[in-house]
Formats: sequence, structure tokens, C-alpha cells
Amino acid sequence: MNRNDRRRLDKTGGAAGLGNGTTPKFGTGPTSVSARLMGEPVLAPMRVGPPLHLNQAAEHFEAGRLAEAEAICRQILDRTPAEAEAGFLLGVVLLRAGRRDEALPLLESAAVQLPKRAEPQYFLGLALTELGRHDQAIPALRRAVALRSAYLGAQYALGHALDRSGDFRAAAAAFETAAKLAPSEFEVLFRLANSLRRAGELDAALQAYRQAAMIDRQRQAVDFWIAALGGAPMPPHPPERHIVTLFDEYAEFYDRHQREQLRYQVPELLLAGAERLDLMPSLDILDAGCGTGLCGAAFRTFAGRIDGVDLSPRMLDRANARGGFDGLMRSDLVLAMRQAPERYDLILAGDVLPYIGDPRDLLAAAGFVLRPGGWFLFTTEAGEELALRPNGRYVHGPAQMAELAAATGLATAFAEPATLAQEFGAPCLGTLHALRRV
Repeated sequence: MNRNDRRRLDKTGGAAGLGNGTTPKFGTGPTSVSARLMGEPVLAPMRVGPPLHLNQAAEHFEAGRLAEAEAICRQILDRTPAEAEAGFLLGVVLLRAGRRDEALPLLESAAVQLPKRAEPQYFLGLALTELGRHDQAIPALRRAVALRSAYLGAQYALGHALDRSGDFRAAAAAFETAAKLAPSEFEVLFRLANSLRRAGELDAALQAYRQAAMIDRQRQAVDFWIAALGGAPMPPHPPERHIVTLFDEYAEFYDRHQREQLRYQVPELLLAGAERLDLMPSLDILDAGCGTGLCGAAFRTFAGRIDGVDLSPRMLDRANARGGFDGLMRSDLVLAMRQAPERYDLILAGDVLPYIGDPRDLLAAAGFVLRPGGWFLFTTEAGEELALRPNGRYVHGPAQMAELAAATGLATAFAEPATLAQEFGAPCLGTLHALRRV
């Protein structure tokens, strides 16, 4: 399910600490990293007058008692509506609670009312980033680092926003500044490496990945990217945790990014392939690697029953919200097929093989779960043979795929070139495959 690093957004995080070692979470984005990346209080010391002290609200916030912190902030604002610090803290509380739309106007106001404070600019940038408005987040985060250049959390969040906006070189520059402030922080080095890789600075990216690996050898994703850049042998499959993290963080923006920015055509390609096969309606269909359900939705009219399976919980949440599935399961695809109580007439795998790697286990599992005469429709990215590209996706050769499929009892009906999407203004080329269980 990726087409290029702009289509698959790696895990990126920033942090919002309160100077006491707490680790507040604001969801999945740049606020999910350790409080080490912040290390500054949200509020300057305040005296508002008993019993409604902003310091009391801040203490509740630090302890995770968001309702109590919100109540105090609102009481202060009821009494003194123009109290900028109370409005700021309330915005931060709501952001942490995941109420981004409510938090945003408060943080916008705080950034105007407290123009010499870096923190309101920072949290405004975080809110905009959490809402997917990266281009608007960047100016706020630039103001934060202009006010305080050694503001680690803001430098990190700026790198994140720039990376997601597609300005990879500028993102790398922000992460390089963050790395100077925190040279032993794994997340900073890892995100620096990601941005350098996307910017095409592959040698520098490899060096940064290796530095990150020296800090934490348990991070399998680092070893995977080192291999993708040619610094180690190609692994047969990507680490499962890497795939889950990648798509969990992409889920919220997946459909919009794929359809509006990348002109993703895989559902239409699969549908056209099915129509060529003259399939009858009321089929039992398995959408393998269903993601948010884009492909499954296109096949609803063919289906008597349609089930979806995916590794990413958040992608499955989106598929469930879309509707149209009779069953959804979180599982490794091969395991799900081998243990499935049902048998299927059609398996779909749209933009899945680039995240599988060696396809032999998947092909064997497909042959197991398909009824005789059943079909496996899927796409691959163009290549001569199995290889791992620097963007972290595997390519597959049509001839090699047909040979591997035949060994599992799947005959190739067709394997035709196709344009899967648009990347950087150029077509992303691949292959549409149709295999039949004999």
C-alpha cells in the first residue's frame, strides 16, 4: 500500500513535555515522542489569585487530569475573557484530549496575544499539523524557532511539518539542528535519515540511519532502511512493526492523499481486470491488505460477501467507517488466509505486494484459500525481479511472479503494464496480475 515516500508517511513525532518528565500524548504526529524533546514548561509561572490558579490547572494537566485542568481554565476565562495564558493552556489541554478543532482557535488567539512567547507558536504548529494542515503549521513553527533557536521540540516539529509538506531538504535542515541539540536522541536521527533519503541524499541518509542504529539496535525499521539503501543484504520481508506504524500514522490522510494528490488508480485497475474476467456477481471476496477500504468499496456490486484483512488497526477503523465489508480482521495476510474458515472466489491485493517482499508465502496462502477456479487480482510495482528500492518498497518482475505462482498451483491469465498513480508529476508504473487457481 505505498507508492513513494510522499504516499506513505513514516512515523514522525515531536513532543510536548512540561519540564517534569511527563510524556503527554496528543495523538499520532509530532507530539508522540518523549518529553525529552521539549523540556520546557507550557506556562510561565503565573499568579491569578486563589483558588483558580493557572498553576493548579497546569498541575492537573501534567498529571493527566484533563477535565479538571479544562474546568479551571474555563472558570478563569469566564471571569477574565482576555486572559491569554488561560486561553493558551485551555488550547493545549484540548489538543491533548484530541479535540483539535476546539483547540485551534484558542491557540491561534494565544499566538497573537503572546507574540514573544515561543510556546504558543509551537502548540499552534502542532495543532495545525495534527489537522493535516502542514503548510499552515510551518510558519508558526518557524516563528517558534526564531524566538528560541534551541527549542528542540519546535525544531523537531518543524522538520516533521516540512517533511510532510514535501520540502525534504528543508526538513533535513531542521532535523540536523535538532540533532545538534540532542545528538543521542534516536527519533531525531531516524527522522533526519528519512528526510535525507526522501531528498535523494542517500549516502548521508545511510550514515544517519547507522548513527541511529548505534543508539538503539532494537529498532528493526532502522535495519530495514539500511538494507533498502544498500548497506545490508535485502530482507525477504519488511518488519511487521514497521508496516503497522507506517499505515497507522497514514490512515487519517490516506484517502485524500492518494486520490487528490497522487491520482491513485489501483481500485479502478482491479475493477477493470475483474470485468475482463467476466466474473459473475455474488462472489465471496477477500480484500487482502484492505487498508481504508478503497478497493473493497469498488467491488461491492460483485460481492455476495466481502471480508477485509489488514495489519494496521487505524486503517481498519477507516474501512469500518466506510462500510460495505461483511467482516474485518486485523492479521498478517498469510496467517489470515491459512486460518480462514471461509473459501473465496476472488482475492484482491491492491498496492500490497510492495510491502510483502518475497511473494511465495502469499501466493501459496492464496492458492489455499481460493476455491477451484477462483481468481487472485493484484498489482505490483515495475521491476525485472524481486528487489528492495531505496523508498522502502519492493518491486517484482512479471515473469518471475508467473513462475512463482505456477509453483503454487496458480496460473497466470494476464500480467499487463499499468499506470498505478502519479509521482512527482510522472507516472508510477506497475503491473496488473490475474492468477487463477487450477
